[in-house]
Amino acid sequence: MTSTYIHIAKNYSPRLGGRYVRDGKFSGEDFRDRVLRPAFLANDKVSMNIDGTENISASFYEEALGGLVAEFGLKAVLEKLTIVAVERGYLVPRLLRWMEQREAQRVAKTAANA
Repeated sequence: MTSTYIHIAKNYSPRLGGRYVRDGKFSGEDFRDRVLRPAFLANDKVSMNIDGTENISASFYEEALGGLVAEFGLKAVLEKLTIVAVERGYLVPRLLRWMEQREAQRVAKTAANA
């Protein structure tokens, strides 16, 4: 079994940007495409530490995690991804809620296209 550990502040950036690459540096889209998705595809387990960033960007997390859910489904993401948060443990339920919302959108879109 392969695993990897991503510490966002240390392995990506201590300052989180917006949702999309067009919004500027260190966006959720960029993080998902360059760091999170490759780790997700290459490993059986991915631990992602959200502590230590200078800011909390809802748009960043909604795009990074929600985009992963839109592509792979909530069940697959939750089977592989563990969110590590000591300082910001209060954010984990919010992140999970955003992921569940994106899953609901994904399921509705799939049903509409069937």
